[in-house]
Order: sequence, then structure tokens, then C-alpha cells
Amino acid sequence: MNKYAHFTAEEDEIIKKSIASHPNSILEALKAAHLEIKHRAYSCIRQRWYMYIRPFSSKQSPDNKFFSESDDKMIIQFLKNYPANLSYALTLAAKAIGRNPKAVKYRYYRVIRRDPKITVITCGSAKGFTKNTKNVFTNSDGTMPDQNLKGYLYIVREMLDLTPAERKKIIDFFNN
Repeated sequence: MNKYAHFTAEEDEIIKKSIASHPNSILEALKAAHLEIKHRAYSCIRQRWYMYIRPFSSKQSPDNKFFSESDDKMIIQFLKNYPANLSYALTLAAKAIGRNPKAVKYRYYRVIRRDPKITVITCGSAKGFTKNTKNVFTNSDGTMPDQNLKGYLYIVREMLDLTPAERKKIIDFFNN
């Protein structure tokens, strides 16, 4: 048998039965499955369990689906509500959509922020308006401090330095 061939349904069942018979030790169960499926490397069996067979865990969605457009909109809405603290906004978004916070942060930093069709404006640094800033500090109880930005005049000057297209993006972002 070709060692690079896809796993068969029978092999998947052997792995599942082995896991069921060793409920206290996944590693022992995978070693037992390896004894039955000798033509597969132990690392392949382990990867098959963790990546394809294992039931829902906190690291994945219940049905292993990708982020939906509504999930992305929810993330963006939380960023609008908490523009001065991305970490806090993304953590709240994760709770709201039922995803792992690391997955939501990864989605934001690797997909949403880089999408040219989506503009996310966050503020809270000493410079006033900035695009895609990191976090501000939180109070000891985990709440956000007051967002004391530099004066109104400073923000107006920053807005006037932007091109008309950039200004429109900012206005559209906060109007939606």
C-alpha cells in the first residue's frame, strides 16, 4: 500500500475505537492505533486524529467552518465600538461569535486588516487618529480607561492632511 495514500474509513474507525478504549491517554490510544495500522507512521496517525477526526474543541468551530461574512462584520462592529483597544474588542467579538480569541485575532490581523475592500480605523494613540494601531493599556480591573486623545484641533488637522479618498473612508467607516 502506498504510504501517502489517503486514510480509509476503516483506518479512521480503528483510530476512533482506540481513542474510546483509552479515554485517559490520547497518546497511548494513538500508539495502540499505530500497532494496528502498521503501514502508517505514528506522526501521520496523530495528525489524522488532531486535524480531521477529533470532535469539536475550543480551538475550532463546532462544524469546522470558515469564518462567515457575518462573523467578519461582527468583528468589525466590535472594533468600531472599542477603537482604542483592539485586544479588548477582538476578545469581546470572539465571545459574541463563539470562537477562540486567538482565532479571531488571527482572522483580524491576517485577513480583515489586509483586505483592501475593508477599512478599519482605530484610534487611541498619542497621535490621534491612526490606522490599525495596537492596544492601549487597561485599568487594573480590565476595563478601558477614558480615551483622552489630543485636542479636537489636532484631530481636525490630521483629518485635513489626509487625501479626500482617505477622509471618505474614515467617514464611511464610522457612518456604517
